[in-house]
Amino acid sequence: MRGGILALAAAIAMALSAPAFAQDEAQVIAGLDAWKKAACANCHGAFANGVRQVEKLPNGANLRRTPLDRAGLVEVTRCGIPGVEMPAHDAGAFTENECYGILGEMPEGVAQAKPLSLEEIDALVTYLMARVVGGGRITREECELYYPNPAKCRVYQPAD
Repeated sequence: MRGGILALAAAIAMALSAPAFAQDEAQVIAGLDAWKKAACANCHGAFANGVRQVEKLPNGANLRRTPLDRAGLVEVTRCGIPGVEMPAHDAGAFTENECYGILGEMPEGVAQAKPLSLEEIDALVTYLMARVVGGGRITREECELYYPNPAKCRVYQPAD
């Protein structure tokens, strides 16, 4: 009887969490789309490991090992980093939307990148938190999520 109750509780929990998981996964995929739209891989690499894809651009931070939490990643993505080559992706950064406690003119040394909506920035950070931050080695599954052509992913091993 006890085993039946535990099984029933587990089934109910799974049924209730399935729609939330599907919604979360849709947000993660939307975040990956925003990552690609903003060309983040040009500096940070396709897997956010700090290995740039465009030679003329700087190496971005390795986001797999970032100490930033969700709020920090949102602010850096929105506002850029003054004095560093991390651009702002919020079209209203500093001028319409406060950044680092500043509202006014965009500071010198902050470049404006291809803008993302605040919803896209939120989705991008959801993707980073779910698939990148704290991530270990890059797996074949991660590569295949990023690249539609699985042939590009032969060098990666499946997840354990």
